[in-house]
Amino acid sequence: MPRYLLRRLLSALLLILGLLTVVFFVVRLMPGDPAELVGEQQLGGEGRELVRQRLGLQGPLWQQYARWLA
Repeated sequence: MPRYLLRRLLSALLLILGLLTVVFFVVRLMPGDPAELVGEQQLGGEGRELVRQRLGLQGPLWQQYARWLA
């Protein structure tokens, strides 16, 4: 019985991780810049960069994914 529960728990955790991964990449594949969607259209270059920093959109995709999971 404990073996069955452990296996089911591991399967559930893998399923959740898979779903989180799919959601992250679907959102990233959407057209447009997320900094422009969240911020106002009148933001200048500095304002847009500040929004990108606060959203964690700096750095490579794998770092963004790790930060998003955390």
